[in-house]
Amino acid sequence: MDQRVGFGELLRRYRVAAGLTQQELAERAGLSVRGLSDLERGLRRRPHADTARRIAEVLALDPDNKATLLAGRAPTSGVRCGKAFF
Repeated sequence: MDQRVGFGELLRRYRVAAGLTQQELAERAGLSVRGLSDLERGLRRRPHADTARRIAEVLALDPDNKATLLAGRAPTSGVRCGKAFF
């Protein structure tokens, strides 16, 4: 998977793959539909770590996909995964 894909796009892909609507995922993860929608649309790019973990748990992501989703919370400028962009 492209490492430049942000949290919102990853979230949408995993949600769709799980067969859940935004409303279903929001309810199960204890979030507002608006908040989840804002995450998917990139209006909020860095959810709280606890929020991201709850989403990953509800989506029943395997360890690799969970790590990918959580890594998507990282800032996208300057340094990524400890490696500088040149």
